[in-house]
Formats: sequence, C-alpha cells, structure tokens
Amino acid sequence: MSKGSVWLISSAVLALALLVVQVPMGMVAAEDVRFGEYAITGPHTHDNLSVFLICGKNKVEGKEFLTLEEALDKKVAMVHETEDVEELLIDNYDPKIYIYIQQGDIVKGGKQDRVLSFDVVVPPKAKKFRIKSFCVEQGRWNRRGAESSAYFSMSGKQVAGKKLKAMSNVAVGRQAQVWDNVKEVQAKLASKAELDVSRLGSQSSLQLTLEAGTVDKAAKAYTKALSGAPGGKKDVVGFAFVINGKVSSANVYASNVLSEKLWSKLLEASAVEAVAEKEKEKDGTFQPAAAKDVKTWLENAEKGARTATAVNAKLKVVKQETDAAYILQTEGPAVDLDAEAAENRSIHRSYISK
Repeated sequence: MSKGSVWLISSAVLALALLVVQVPMGMVAAEDVRFGEYAITGPHTHDNLSVFLICGKNKVEGKEFLTLEEALDKKVAMVHETEDVEELLIDNYDPKIYIYIQQGDIVKGGKQDRVLSFDVVVPPKAKKFRIKSFCVEQGRWNRRGAESSAYFSMSGKQVAGKKLKAMSNVAVGRQAQVWDNVKEVQAKLASKAELDVSRLGSQSSLQLTLEAGTVDKAAKAYTKALSGAPGGKKDVVGFAFVINGKVSSANVYASNVLSEKLWSKLLEASAVEAVAEKEKEKDGTFQPAAAKDVKTWLENAEKGARTATAVNAKLKVVKQETDAAYILQTEGPAVDLDAEAAENRSIHRSYISK
C-alpha cells in the first residue's frame, strides 16, 4: 500500500471519529438508549455506585428557581417551626424567584430535624406557606447548641437509602416507621463507615449522622470520583443511580437548571447509600448495569397503577406502585410549564426501588 493510500485511509478514519464524537447537543449518540422522550447515557462508575445521565428537553423556560438550600443560604427564605412534627411553614421573601423544595430534603434546627415530604414550588412573596414533614430525629424537643428552636437554619442534605426516600412520602401518619428507617441507616453506617452515634450531638439525628466525619469521608471517595459525570452538558434533566449492580433510584426534572442545581446533593445521598449497602464480592468488584437495564427498570416502574392524594386545595401527590418500585410526583398549577407539559404540571418525577 502506498504512503498516499495510508494517509487517505487515516484521514477518513479521523474524520469518521470526529463525526461520532461531535454529536450536537440534545441529539442521541449511537450508544445512548431511548426511554420515551429521553436518552439514557452511561454508566459512570466508582466502586459499587454507577450513575446514568438522563437527557432531554427543558420544559420550564423563563422561570427562575432557587433550591431550598440556596434560598436559606441567601436568606431569602425562612422555614418556621410549628411544633407540629408533620407540618412546617416557609416564607419566600424574594419578589420574583420561585423556591423549589424536593421531597427528601432535610431541614436542620428547630425542635427536631425534619425531612420534607412532598415536592413543592413556593411562589415569590409567599408567606406562611405550609409544607408537610416528618421527624428524622427522635427525643429532642428543644434548642440544640447555638441553633434556633424557632426556625431551621439550613437544608444541605437529602435522606439516604431507598426506604427513607419512599417512606418520607408514602407513609403519611407513620412517623414511627420513619424513625425505624433512620435507625437502620445508622446501624449500617456504624458497620460500614465506623460511625459511632454516641459521639453525635443528638444520637438519633439523621442530619448529624450524615455530617459525621467517618460518613463524610467515605461518601467523598464516591463524590470526588463521580462529580464530573454530567460534563457540563445542558440537556441533562435527570439521573439514575445503581448500587451493587441494581437500580436504586432515578430523578427526572422538567428543568435542566434544577437538575444541575440538585446534582451534588443527589450524588452525595446516593454515595452514602452506596457506603451503607456495600456488599463484599469475591473479587472485590461489582458488575455495573448497562443503560438498557436502567431503561427496562424505568419502563417496568411505569406500569404501576396510579393513585392520587391531595396535599392541599391545589396540589396532589400522584403515586404509581409495582412490586419492585414507586414513582412519586407532585402535580398542580404552582408553575406554568409549556404547553407540552401542561397536562400534568409536574416539575419532578422520582423513581424509587423497593
């Protein structure tokens, strides 16, 4: 073969490689798997945790959101203690920006740390907006250290573990089960991350458990390795998390901005779950799932019967349930989505394995 022929073949191969790599944003690459209107890509794996990106269209244009964590940090929101373990009140002081609260967000402080039960969008200038909650701390009913007992100072953590993710929403009126699941997570972390709850300021607090040095260190090994998975892509609207080779949870948003904002918190919660649930394999490795496996799991979850429960006069929680998974989403007119998404008006769809 002549040098000229080799050069032509090499150039052709390079050109083909560039065409494969340079897929326009929003398009589906050859290795991607379709799930309805979405594309599933991945995995990105560290140890027993794999992350898949869910890519699709942004359905919320022209709306500005703050997460609850951001709103509390910027002091444009306040979450008030009501002395009712199943309900809190929030003020949104900003005249233009919506505050997005995600089911599973933990608020720290008050008379007991709480987990917020439903997805809620708090409109601008809202006062004493009611939000449902459960305690993720048992026994304390007074001020802790320098914290205020009248309000909650921060919301930097999400509940960890699929039981707690589901229980904080679907177990209305079952506070004791939430406490039992907190104890279960703590027991697993005591074994896997050498957690000593007796050293916590409140031994029953899930928040303080997640802040504990040994737990934080173990989780950071995962978050450091996986934090770059989205790669700056602007069409990422959700994530699926696989632990020990099995899908544990997935989150799909109507807004790619919210997906980006919540990525770190979701990853950290799944990292803690991966630490707690780590199983020993004979060769020390885990076989990660493929995108097609995630697609199959999501499709099977979609087969669940649909039931709805009213949160208030305007919002309802819709649950689908199969033998293997829950799907949870809050529906209502709190946010005006575009015409394509106006039918269900849902900003977040949560898939949780049983």
